[in-house]
Amino acid sequence: MPLLIDTQDSVEAEQYEFEEEQQNVARLLHLIYNSDADTYFEIMQAFKKMFAKGGKKRMKFTYPSLVFALFRFARFLKAYEGETRISLDNIWKMLLEVVGKISGLDCDLGLRLNLQTVLCMNELDPEKQYEEISYEFASQALVIYQDELSDSEHKLIAIKIIAGTFQRLSCFDEDNYDTLITNAT
Repeated sequence: MPLLIDTQDSVEAEQYEFEEEQQNVARLLHLIYNSDADTYFEIMQAFKKMFAKGGKKRMKFTYPSLVFALFRFARFLKAYEGETRISLDNIWKMLLEVVGKISGLDCDLGLRLNLQTVLCMNELDPEKQYEEISYEFASQALVIYQDELSDSEHKLIAIKIIAGTFQRLSCFDEDNYDTLITNAT
């Protein structure tokens, strides 16, 4: 388990070795699949718990992979026709927690993952059933842009990404969309 958590007898690896190891651990998550939605979600929860034990140093590598695996699971769940106790609400709540942790570690990555999550929700929620939580992710991206980014070059890149993302969104009613656009400018 030294790849996932530090142990007392583990030896500190070189930075490049550590990064390569963590990238391989993150890739492992994308090999996971189960045809039963409940089991699939339990596996995702187990990975989240194990990744959390790895600490902040590892989360920067493993949590983004978990975010994209949860996107894949959300698409799977949307098309799932069997009985399940899992709903998209469960996935959005887990994503809110995971993306929130990433945002605290790396604001650039947090901004991008918040926007990616809004795009995923936009794709899976044409009925605007999850507009409130979609708005939360979009708002978090704007908070990061306004409060966390200080370098003008980073801000320019971020506003381009935000504008491009918001242009593609249809998951908000007109009032929420106008509020987001106003806050972005």
